[in-house]
This record gives sequence, structure tokens and C-alpha cells, in this order.
Amino acid sequence: MIATAAIALLAAAQAPNDSTLVDAPAANVRVTVDEYREYLHDVIGSARLQEVVLDRLLEAEFAALPTERRDATAVATLADLDVAARRRLQTRIREQFDGDTKRWIEYRTRTGLSEADCLRSEHVLARREAWIRALVLDARRPDRKLLLRLFEQRYGPDGQRAELRQVFIPFEPIRERLRLIGRSDPSRVEELADAEMRRVQERLKELDGDFSRLQPTTISDYRFQRYGVAFADTVRSLDIGNVSAPVRSQRGLHLVQLVRRDVTRFESVREEIEELARTRPVTRSEWQALKDRLLNRPGIRKALAR
Repeated sequence: MIATAAIALLAAAQAPNDSTLVDAPAANVRVTVDEYREYLHDVIGSARLQEVVLDRLLEAEFAALPTERRDATAVATLADLDVAARRRLQTRIREQFDGDTKRWIEYRTRTGLSEADCLRSEHVLARREAWIRALVLDARRPDRKLLLRLFEQRYGPDGQRAELRQVFIPFEPIRERLRLIGRSDPSRVEELADAEMRRVQERLKELDGDFSRLQPTTISDYRFQRYGVAFADTVRSLDIGNVSAPVRSQRGLHLVQLVRRDVTRFESVREEIEELARTRPVTRSEWQALKDRLLNRPGIRKALAR
């Protein structure tokens, strides 16, 4: 990083030079030596020429996007890049220096970078991310398959979610106890778990069916995936307040009480899911597709290859 800081300082100190590095008239892109030096200075000397060109293309594409189609988050970022840059810098300090500002200052001292240098670089990156977000989100046309997948992630398969209480007897502690005494027969594990479950059921009878007195654990947002198919089928079969027969999963035995069942119809939340699909974070493949489309504009790759 010391080397990159030195490159930036050297670039800034050299004599003016407006000769052309990239010239692609068909795509309306021209980059001079001075402009590239300035860019290197802003990003602390670590950018390839292609990045300069991409930023030019992104900026032009964003400018051509009708105002009403611009993503609100991207617009807000571009309207106040200082705030966005400082937020990015705080994230970087948290991730790279465990939030230790003193370590970050020591790093800046070693590399010869000022806080202003770091913020200037974050400005460039924040601006680029905003352009990318706006363009990718505008191009999205979510299909029904994606909408249904997002719907099920939020509302469960077929829009079903439930709140449960359960008494759970896991196999693993029993298996560990048997290992400690030199026994590892799988059938013995299940026998002991069955015996323990029978004691739980007997206790429930003694409590006149008051399931809450067994001190069950609560699953507040069950989406018919955890614990396997048999468990899910059992929950579907229960009426509210009812307690199941013992259910076997790969992890242990369960005694389940249904507390609440919610059913959401896709059409009733379709607009919400469409907005979720449209505004979800940009994926790497989406950014790559946008980058390829921009770099494939007439004359760009040829100009970069010179």
C-alpha cells in the first residue's frame, strides 16, 4: 500500500499531459493521461485504465436514465457522497481493523495516507456502486419463479408459517453417554430416547394435558423445513392447541403443540414481493453482465487494447 500511495503522489506531481490514452468516439469516451493521473490520485493509485473507462460509461448511462426510474437509494447516495464515503470508511475500519481506530491511524501513518486520501477513494467507490445499483435495478424483470422463491423465503412454503412449542429429546447426548461407557449401538440410543419420551408423556397425563408445564421451547416462526418431512407433516395435521404423538427426526424425538398457524396468499403480497425482487442487493453476476455490456460498446475494447 505504501507503493500505491507513492504512485498517487508521483502521478499528481508530474507535468500536465493531455495526450489521449483511450479514444472511443462511437461510445463517446476519451481519457487523457492527466485524467488517468487524477483518477489514480483519487483511488490511491490502484486502478486499471479499464476502471476509468467503466466509470465514464456508468456515469453516462445513469445520466440517460429517466429520473422517475432511478433507484431512490442510489439517488440519495449520489446526493450526499460525503455521508456515503464516511459510512463506507467506518465499515472498512470495522472489517479490516476490528473497529480499532487507533490501528487504522497507525496504518495511515505507515502508508503516508491522510484521512482525506481515504475518504476521496471511498467517494469514487460509493459513486460507482450507486450507478451500478441504479442501472441493475432498472434492468431487472423478475420472473414468476424468482418471485415465488422470494415469497417462500419470507412467508414459508405455500405461504404457511406456524408457531410451535415442543419438548425435544436429542439423540446426541444419549449417544455421547453410551460412548463414555464403551457402547455405541444405534438401536440402544433410540431405545433410551423412546423411554425418556414415554416418561414425558406420562408426566403430561399427570399434568392433565397442560403442555406449558413441561417447560417446552418455542419455535416462533416455523416454515416447514426444519427437522425434516415427518415433522412438517405432523405440524400440518395438528389443530391449534393440539399435541402430537412423538415425532422422530434425524436429531431426536419431538412432542409438538401447535400454537398458531399463518397462511399468506401470494397475490395478497405480490406488490411487496415484486419490490423485494427489484431492490434486492446487486449480485456479482448482474454486475458482470452490466460490465460486459458496457465494455462491448463500439470501439471500447479496441481502444483499451492499444
